[in-house]
Amino acid sequence: MKKLILILCFALATSVYAGEVYEMYHAASTNPDIAVTQIELTEDSTIIQLSYTVPADATSNKNLWLAQPSSVEAFVILDPASKQVYSMKYSEGVAIAPHKDVLQPGEQKSFTIVFDRFPMKRFHLIEGQPSHRSPDNTYWDFMNIRLPRK
Repeated sequence: MKKLILILCFALATSVYAGEVYEMYHAASTNPDIAVTQIELTEDSTIIQLSYTVPADATSNKNLWLAQPSSVEAFVILDPASKQVYSMKYSEGVAIAPHKDVLQPGEQKSFTIVFDRFPMKRFHLIEGQPSHRSPDNTYWDFMNIRLPRK
């Protein structure tokens, strides 16, 4: 019996994935008020933490929302080498259109977006699939995000 318990404990310990967490501050190239602050890699997901701050000198409240994950306006990960696109699975802590979070000047909001795990250590996080972008909209683009080698 003790031998069976030891074998089960060993099997469980070796099957648990510890994950990797990367702290950073990577501002969007299109808007310095939003930044990637953390990326966590789990066995099957890439979890990206973002932080948006309304400038203290803003003259009005700002609306914050994300597109539905199935929308062409949703965040995607782009592999700059292969041009492969990874779609957002879901988000947490932020309104999804048509709902909006209303933020006052100086207010900060953190939220997460989740993707399937991908293999790259360098990638672009962009809002909206490039082939479907409207010239009338402003998008948040985080170019050349690099994860350090561990």
